[in-house]
Amino acid sequence: MKFSPYLVTLLLTIGFVQAQTAETILRKHIENSGGKEAWNKVKSIRIMTKMSLPMGELKTKIVQMKPNFIYTETDAMGHKIVQGYDGTDAWMINPMTGSNAVQSMPEPMTKQLLQSQQSLEPDWIYYKEKGYEVILKGTEEVDGVETYKLQIIKDKDSAEKVYFYFDKENYMPVSTSLTMASETGTSTSIQTKLSDYKETNLGILMPHRYETSIMGQNSVIIFDEVVMNESIDKNIFKRPSE
Repeated sequence: MKFSPYLVTLLLTIGFVQAQTAETILRKHIENSGGKEAWNKVKSIRIMTKMSLPMGELKTKIVQMKPNFIYTETDAMGHKIVQGYDGTDAWMINPMTGSNAVQSMPEPMTKQLLQSQQSLEPDWIYYKEKGYEVILKGTEEVDGVETYKLQIIKDKDSAEKVYFYFDKENYMPVSTSLTMASETGTSTSIQTKLSDYKETNLGILMPHRYETSIMGQNSVIIFDEVVMNESIDKNIFKRPSE
């Protein structure tokens, strides 16, 4: 089957325009969220969060520093749960396991920690540098808001599907959708609504309210405080001595 030169040119043009449109949407988002120069200055971040649960309020402190240092501290029912990663060693202290001793973090937990706190900026800020692909999938209404639906592909061989929905008016994301396939063949869908945008101390707009739905279970996480580039002692990421 032969295609006419005109049809080939048209198909290539459509693909080019779509890629340019996705790139334009992200460029406008970066401009509206504070600008590329501000994002380039981010070296560390500290976030104080809270989440309401039936048994009470869950408060978490999250500290991240480039290139890949992570520290979290959670107050849960009177217990302090700590997790840390210094770039090579993942550790934790979890009294709810019956011990206050420092433990090596199991591989599945380490993977989950790194995935949940994988970077200081959203995936699309440096998507080209990271080798990701971004595709405009059209437009869609989300809770009465007209949005651009963008798909981010991190690994073409992965069954994971990630979509972000950007408000057509201000180019800020209002929702995300993540579908993950397990080794058993089942899939899990995670929907998150983003709202209550506020400026950080570097002038970067970030959502401070996250409403997440996982398999019918809903939760709301509030960011009480977000501070970027404050002085941080690198020793907090290291495994404490026994």
